[in-house]
Amino acid sequence: MTKTVSLCTEWTEPDIYGQVHPVETPALLDEAIEEFDRQVLVLLEEEEEDNTAKTVVHLRQAQEKCPELLTRDFKLMFLRCDCFRVPDAVKRFAKFWDMKVDFFGSTRAWQPISMDLLEEQDQVPLQQLKLVRLLPQKDPTGRQILFMQANRQHWDQMTPSSAARAVAYVVMAALQDDVVTQCKGLVVMMYLKGETSSQFNRKFIALLLQAIKGAIPVRLSAAHQIHPQIFLRLIWPMLKLLLDKRMMARLPIFAGDTEQVLAALSKYGYSKSMLPTEMGGDVELDDYFDEWLEQRRQIEGK
Repeated sequence: MTKTVSLCTEWTEPDIYGQVHPVETPALLDEAIEEFDRQVLVLLEEEEEDNTAKTVVHLRQAQEKCPELLTRDFKLMFLRCDCFRVPDAVKRFAKFWDMKVDFFGSTRAWQPISMDLLEEQDQVPLQQLKLVRLLPQKDPTGRQILFMQANRQHWDQMTPSSAARAVAYVVMAALQDDVVTQCKGLVVMMYLKGETSSQFNRKFIALLLQAIKGAIPVRLSAAHQIHPQIFLRLIWPMLKLLLDKRMMARLPIFAGDTEQVLAALSKYGYSKSMLPTEMGGDVELDDYFDEWLEQRRQIEGK
């Protein structure tokens, strides 16, 4: 597979996760947008064959039904996600509309991802269970931090689809108007303490991968795995042999007692005052997230 080339010519030094980031200039942004628009037109003109047909159809429908959403800032989210590798960004842009149709249906897919777009059942994972929440403070480099609590996956109260829509909503909200997170990526803290085998849901994982791996314009900087189940801890030494150092840096595991975990997280710049009470921190995260949701309602005009 041929690796696409970035339009960027100047990069930062690797950060704590081994990631480098484009140094943006007005000229780079202008060139990238111009090339992005050109390649979108090329994609729309290509013959619709096999598994690309659906992508072309949904992309064309987006152009026709919601042109007001296709702003320069919206396109820049995709370009930043793929570090100004324009073909990759265009491919993600097209798959984004596939995902929206799959997640929200062909009638509502052309609306912004907002509370209006969510179904009533989606409020269970979003507002009641609070499956995913954003931390009040960002990481030392300015990235948003998404806290996912595995033992809140109660599948008798929600469906994999409703949970995936709730996650997609929170992630897109985290990205909007946050250029640093668009550029540098999102940090995920996966709090795995108390998770049972029945809470692991393959369909939910598959939907998340569909959304995040190639559709939603988000760079995943790191996935901190906190208090993982013993199975993962047992196989981790073997996985280390298979993963390169860059990948290892982005998938750290934190085990031990509360003080040991807090001490290990502090090496990444996460102080106790930043972290939720569930893991020994000071933040009452449910209360904060209720406030965050209310702010989102006001922003979205609900």
